[in-house]
Amino acid sequence: MPYYRFTEEQLEQVNHINIIAYAKSQGYPVEEYSKGYFRIPGFGGLLLEPDKWYWEAEHRGGGPIQFVMAMKHLPWVEAVKELLNIDLESNTDFLYHPTERKSKTVDKSNFRLPPKNTTYKHIFAYLVNARKLDAELVQDLVKNHKLYEDKNENCVFVGYDKNGIERFASLRGTKTQRPFKGDAAGSDKRYAFSIEGTTDALYIFESPIDLISYLTLLKQSGIKYSDHYISLSGISTAALEQYIVEHPDIRKLIVCTDNDSAGEDAFIQIYKAYGLTYEVKRQSPKPYKDFNELLVKKVFQDFLNSRSKDAPQVPGKEEPP
Repeated sequence: MPYYRFTEEQLEQVNHINIIAYAKSQGYPVEEYSKGYFRIPGFGGLLLEPDKWYWEAEHRGGGPIQFVMAMKHLPWVEAVKELLNIDLESNTDFLYHPTERKSKTVDKSNFRLPPKNTTYKHIFAYLVNARKLDAELVQDLVKNHKLYEDKNENCVFVGYDKNGIERFASLRGTKTQRPFKGDAAGSDKRYAFSIEGTTDALYIFESPIDLISYLTLLKQSGIKYSDHYISLSGISTAALEQYIVEHPDIRKLIVCTDNDSAGEDAFIQIYKAYGLTYEVKRQSPKPYKDFNELLVKKVFQDFLNSRSKDAPQVPGKEEPP
């Protein structure tokens, strides 16, 4: 079977095809359901918008590619090829222009990393002593210019584009009495903090600290890791969308968002959008809120166990992944 690799321009083109216009062109009886929303009767709650769709009866959805896959029972490659055959120059109705999104886009051209401090002692004390991250992992991030301390003694987790240019910075305060977190001004969430791997699996986290906590748990368990890891810096999927475009060999998405309603909602949205194209799984830090809390609890329990071989286990404690 031949292997197809589409360009970024081609994927950008098909992802901007108007789903409603395409459905009408294929003879489906599209009708307006409410303002801005359409449906196809007889398909069990198949709701359409210009750039996305959701099929209630099938519990799935996504963008134009996933729509063609679902309606015509085509694999991903064949669905992209079909959409590329549409003559967009002659049929401009097929193009979807997300005007509202464009108006909200922030100018990233003046992005600058926060000024560096002359020391790393505050971030090492916070990340290693307070958050229990592995010291060697933290040192490697510093050596690879993915982490440093700024003038305000914040942790700065850096994200790069495919050309190695800094595009993003996630800030985390080191003063536990006055916790602070946020993104540096002008940060482009498409290039959030990530660690590139060599497999076809991408692990998705909300924050860099949770990501590094997970790697620390793996290391403590003697597990070598070579997968891809990314932080969304919240629950926006902009970084996920960009990463999988730039890494077309990825086939598995493992969602490791927080064990709360926002984290569960993020998993559901990712599953709806990518479940037809990728193998999507959920790895929750239950019974804890996030993977850093799981790590901190485990380190404390290991300390108790080292003092007494007969020490009772923490109720509900799970083994690390």
